[in-house]
Amino acid sequence: MGKEIKLCLVGYTYRSYPMEVAFKRASQLGYSSVEVRDFTDIDLKSLQGIEKALNRAKEMSTKYKISILLFRTINIKELSPKSESCIIDEINSICRMCKTYGVSIWNTRINLIDGPKSFSEASDRHIDAVVGFLKEVSHILEQYHITLTIESHMGNIHDTLNGLVSIVSSVGSDRVKACFDFANLLIVNPTENLLKAIDLYYDLIGYTHLKNLRLYGDRYDWGIPIALGDIDYRRVLERIFERYDGLLGIEYCGTGDPYYFSKIDLEYIMDIINELKGRTLQ
Repeated sequence: MGKEIKLCLVGYTYRSYPMEVAFKRASQLGYSSVEVRDFTDIDLKSLQGIEKALNRAKEMSTKYKISILLFRTINIKELSPKSESCIIDEINSICRMCKTYGVSIWNTRINLIDGPKSFSEASDRHIDAVVGFLKEVSHILEQYHITLTIESHMGNIHDTLNGLVSIVSSVGSDRVKACFDFANLLIVNPTENLLKAIDLYYDLIGYTHLKNLRLYGDRYDWGIPIALGDIDYRRVLERIFERYDGLLGIEYCGTGDPYYFSKIDLEYIMDIINELKGRTLQ
């Protein structure tokens, strides 16, 4: 743990609030950055909306001394050269905006609109097409010095650990990394060994999401503080800090007062970090 650990407030926590509320709370509580997404006063569906949102986020970044990340899904209607060309143009525009407004990490999901919604449903054709597409995207990312992190998430071709690491490792670029959302990994596969996943694939991680959940057979509850779920984050963070010193995103996906959860979750994670730092100094 040589480097200072930086914590990001994932914007989805404040999805029912305007952007400035998230930045203000992040600054008050001690977060170093905000992942911009899903606020009530922005629209990330269009390029115009993205630029407007990033311009606003840059103002908030300056005002509250908080850095910014972007979340925006990459939607692919069909895997064809014509469709891919349009999406590549859009990605180039978004990367240019990220560079302009000081964003170095773009967190995303690859949504195949008319395609498979899980890795298990995907054919080799789908996987090869997505990998080829991301290889082309990696050259744009390199041009603008942006890192694209692909989040483990239900309903996408990269929903499982195997799917995510297979795609990211096949791209073979330091500009395309994995975002390990540990709770999402367990939703898709409740038996996933998270510590083993970190040991095997730490070099692919470019970002993480920390939230927790309780698993109940065929359903789950993620409306709980990070400290009270099935994931033992003391063990997860101890393991990940052996290999990874990048950004940690703290996220709450349930209902209720987001200020309460963003506060107590940060305090819990900081308690673990301080304990682990104390061990390394002994």
